[in-house]
Amino acid sequence: MALLAVGAGATVLGLRHSSTLQSLIEPAQAQEKPESSVLHKTPATPVAAKPIFVKLDPFTVTLRADGYSRILYTGITIQTVDQASADRITQYMPAVRNRILMVLAKQSPESVTRPETMDAIKGEVLSALAPSFEHGEPVQKLRAVLFTAFVVQ
Repeated sequence: MALLAVGAGATVLGLRHSSTLQSLIEPAQAQEKPESSVLHKTPATPVAAKPIFVKLDPFTVTLRADGYSRILYTGITIQTVDQASADRITQYMPAVRNRILMVLAKQSPESVTRPETMDAIKGEVLSALAPSFEHGEPVQKLRAVLFTAFVVQ
């Protein structure tokens, strides 16, 4: 058996070097490209920037109208466009909270839980926080105001 295997191997090697077999193999090899020479180009996809969030301590505000009052408890997180804006919000936190409290305090207890009112509050908070906190400071680049809690009692 061993002789048969050696003989078959020698025959295959001998045929490989024959001109007839070589003329059949070479065109097939010319069409094949080794994996290392094929460049797999994938379109460059931009790396999405990680979102930057600034979580604020919860707000509790008394809403008054027509002789009765309700309590609004809300958690708010601000999403900024850049880290510099997030840093300014953290640095000027007392001014941030004051601006937001002014927006929340003027809300009506009857309409505060309506979706359209909640969206309006988000817009008002964005508008209140965007201007610079001090003369000469840059404005905040804000992406969104997110409610993380919203309870009216």
